[in-house]
Amino acid sequence: MKPLLFLLLVTLSDIEEGKKNLLSISEELKKTTGALKKAEEEKSNLTKQIEASILKEKKDEKKLAEVETRLKETGKNLKKTKDKIASISEELEEEKDRLSFFVKKAYQSTPPNNISYLLLGEKDQRSSLLLLIDKNAGRIEKKETEKERIFIEKNKLENFYDYSKKSKENVSLNIKMEKEKRTVIAKNLEREEKETERHKAKIAALKKEQKKLEGLIADLTAKRKPAREQGEAYKLKGGLVWPISGGRITREFGRYTHPETNAVMINKGIDISASQGTEVRSIGTGEVVYADWFVGYGKLIMIDHGSGLYSLYAYLNKISVKQGATVAAGSAIGTVGSTGSVETPTLHFEIRVNGQPQDPLDWVK
Repeated sequence: MKPLLFLLLVTLSDIEEGKKNLLSISEELKKTTGALKKAEEEKSNLTKQIEASILKEKKDEKKLAEVETRLKETGKNLKKTKDKIASISEELEEEKDRLSFFVKKAYQSTPPNNISYLLLGEKDQRSSLLLLIDKNAGRIEKKETEKERIFIEKNKLENFYDYSKKSKENVSLNIKMEKEKRTVIAKNLEREEKETERHKAKIAALKKEQKKLEGLIADLTAKRKPAREQGEAYKLKGGLVWPISGGRITREFGRYTHPETNAVMINKGIDISASQGTEVRSIGTGEVVYADWFVGYGKLIMIDHGSGLYSLYAYLNKISVKQGATVAAGSAIGTVGSTGSVETPTLHFEIRVNGQPQDPLDWVK
């Protein structure tokens, strides 16, 4: 979108072009507003994702705490069970040793080859030993049963412990992944926030330019006067001051082919290459009617020399005069720069008479 600075020359065609440019600004404003809305919606969506992620992480942290408690309790119970197995194993060994001792005693007390007599259970030492053996064997059987039961309990606890340990690993991994996911979302959110601010800044600039252009069009429409016939202005032709010392013309007045698009364009002035900061001078006595930044032309000065003659100086690095000031021919008004749509220090210089572009080379010495 390229604003037309020539609206200042108070011609009807320029006013119409200004209106077209205003429409272009309005369309760009609408487009940027839509982009802002989209960016804000994305911001809202990302914010909700972060909130959901935080909530999920809190639930996982609560679950992790429960699993850790369960794991700790299971570990304690498992240790107790293992201690029981160790204890009952020791008792079994003692009972088995005792049984072995009683059996040996029983055989030692029995006459050779007289087992049947021993089994009859007379009330003597052998009978007492048999009774002890029987009781001892019963205790061993009970302890073996108890040990088996505890082993089954131990296996269950071990399985549950392993399951809880795996659950802890999974929940911990979920928490880690959620944090990583939230980091990515946060970066995207930061990007969208910057995009939102960029759109807001662009909208503010467009609205400012829109308001400025609307006021300019209104002012030009109110002040527009019928075009003058050729007169006093043309008496100055060929006698005006060259706007800078030295410099090289890089683009002449009139038609030219754009180097990138090959489109035929019209230059309504001339472009002069010069060093950054080179002094720019007024080509003649006149009143500064514009001295400010204008989109596409950078820092701009326009001087009304009377009788419908205007001179325009664009891409300036510095503006040394204010709007409304009267300047003399050859007086310094600014310096060469590269503001606006150029990349290297250049002075864009125009002359208009009654709104019509003129070849500046026909007007300066």
